[in-house]
Parts: sequence; C-alpha cells; structure tokens
Amino acid sequence: MIKLILFDLDDCLFDITELGSYARAEALNEMIKYGLKVDFKTGLAMLREVVSEYGSNHPGHFNIVLTRLKSLYPESLGNIPEEKLVAAAVIAYHRVKVRNIKTFPDVVPFLIKVRKNYPQIKIAILTDGIPVKQFEKILRLRIDSYFDDIIISDDIGIRKPNPRLFSYAVDKMKVGLEETLMVGDRIDNDIIPARSINIHTVLIHRETKYDVDKDQVRDSQPEFEIRSLSELFPILENLKGKK
Repeated sequence: MIKLILFDLDDCLFDITELGSYARAEALNEMIKYGLKVDFKTGLAMLREVVSEYGSNHPGHFNIVLTRLKSLYPESLGNIPEEKLVAAAVIAYHRVKVRNIKTFPDVVPFLIKVRKNYPQIKIAILTDGIPVKQFEKILRLRIDSYFDDIIISDDIGIRKPNPRLFSYAVDKMKVGLEETLMVGDRIDNDIIPARSINIHTVLIHRETKYDVDKDQVRDSQPEFEIRSLSELFPILENLKGKK
C-alpha cells in the first residue's frame, strides 16, 4: 500500500521549460531596449548557451552573458553600466514569471481529489535547486498547502540523482521505501535513482525538454507511465495490496 507520493517540481507540476525560455527572451529584449548592442538572435543563442553551461537555477545568467559579450564584442555595452542592464533584465524576467506561472491543468484537481479520497497518503515535493527559488515557484503556484512537506536538495546537501536524497525523504516522512511512489518527468534524475532503492516509480510525459523516446523508456523501465496525474488513481488502487 502506498503511504507517500513524492513529486518532482520543475516540468512535472508546472512547465518551467516554456516559462523560462519566454522570460529569458523578454529579459534580453529589455536589455536591448536599454542600449545593449547585440542582435537578438545572437544574444538569445548566447543566453541559452549560458543556461546550458551553468544550469537553469544559476542566479547570474545575465551577468555572465554580459561578461561574455564584452569579451567577444567590446562595443556591445558602450558606456551603459552593466548593473543597469542586469536590473532591466531581472525586472522583465520576473514580470513575465509572475504573470504567466501556472500549474499544469491536471495538478490542482488531482491534489484536491487525492486529499479527499486518500487522506492516509502523505504528499511531498522532492526537488533540486536553491531553496528560495524553489519556494518562490511553489508559493507563486499557490500549491504549498496541499503538501505535507517540501524537500529541497540544497537544504540537505544531496542532489538528484543520488539515491540518498530519496532515502532521506522517505525516512523524514516515516514510511517505507516500498510504500513510496515517486512521480517525475526525468528518467535520469527521478526514475533510475528511485528504482535503485525499491521505490515505486511513475514517469510522467509532459513534452518538455527532458521528455524521452520509447527506447529510453524501455531501457530505464519505469513501473508506470502516464500523461496526466488523473492516471495515478488506478495506479494507487493497483498498488493497494502491495507492500
């Protein structure tokens, strides 16, 4: 019987891939508006390159892009203070995030129903990232009240795909490994480490940047695959008699 459901956050409960791409593009437009001399296509390619190299949660993307631009195109900033351009980018980035952040349509209906129909099951978020950034997302999504706990890797000093992070979460929630169900969109970070310690696994296909093809799914062997959280209810019933 399942006593705990662990959810990944980014690209599992909301579309950070699309939101982040849109917000960064608007941030670049704002820097150009304030005088940055760079072709939009060139600047966007460089910004994506920086995000790929440093990770999506790094706090200094815009500073790094401007440093790189100064090295490659010395005239790109002119006499404009770098801090002014970064401030303009940050304002635009957060404006887009605040206006557009939202859960996938199936998330809140699922959380309401699972709370009503399975009150004995604990629900937690298990996510990588900088705590203040992850909590900002959760609070803006207005979903914090649905969860019994929110476990963020950088609070623990262990990041996915280290199975010890999953063990920590299970121990903290006071349930067994085989009484736990991990729901995530990434095979490498969510499914493989959870399966390695006998946690039940559900791969959710969100058609975001980490979605995978059938061959990759077959090789990793998640127990279940879904495209909507509503499909979790039959899985919970299926696992009722299993320890």
